[in-house]
Amino acid sequence: LAEGANASVSVLNNSASITGNAVGIASVTTYDDLLGSEDSGKIVYFSPSFDGFSFALSYAPSDRGQSQYGANGREITGQLLDQVSVGAAYEREFENVVVRLSGGYSSYALDRCGTAADVQSCEDSPHSWHAGATVRFNNVSIGGGYMNRDLVEHDAAGGDSEREDFDIGIAYLVEEIWGISLQYGRVRQDGTDSLDETFDMVALNGSYGLGPGVSVQAQVDVGTFEDDTPGAQDKQFVEFLVGIALSF
Repeated sequence: LAEGANASVSVLNNSASITGNAVGIASVTTYDDLLGSEDSGKIVYFSPSFDGFSFALSYAPSDRGQSQYGANGREITGQLLDQVSVGAAYEREFENVVVRLSGGYSSYALDRCGTAADVQSCEDSPHSWHAGATVRFNNVSIGGGYMNRDLVEHDAAGGDSEREDFDIGIAYLVEEIWGISLQYGRVRQDGTDSLDETFDMVALNGSYGLGPGVSVQAQVDVGTFEDDTPGAQDKQFVEFLVGIALSF
């Protein structure tokens, strides 16, 4: 996605993952459609801000990470071509309240579905769209985001599949150097049997600034994965994360 197309409005960055679920859902994300590669060579344009409004456009001929080095062959199974992304954002301050709205759209062309010419049960033109908003007043920020994307592979019956991500959160800056945040996220994805797979997570995060550009963060995640397939196992998890963030 073009950077300007990112509609990530979550007030908390989470890195939660759970292994073993049937469709490989690793996290809740409302800013990355997980279709094309973010490392592929591309052309990007960022507009100036016009009274709080800005937009961005990008084009990538191939989603292969090494395409900028000439490895841009065709007839490659699973490769996505001609990625076009557009995004827009609007931000305005009303007295002591700051409002930000954002959204984006991306489209792709599938190069080849299966290794054999007669195995082509895929979405030929996958696309995604996302939107989000944040409101910040005093030391409180509230935000939420939504993303909808096509899945390249069809289900076992040859039907279209999609995935939806949603998150909402609140953050409070207690003092200049530390704050806390709470976020809820959910993923609903079509399984290969056309039945829903759902992933839910709640994350509590705290951060403390050690100095300019350096902070320590700790996070607790609690979540579940549920599979509507009869006889399938549901899973639960709890994880703890601690790290140091550097910004320049």
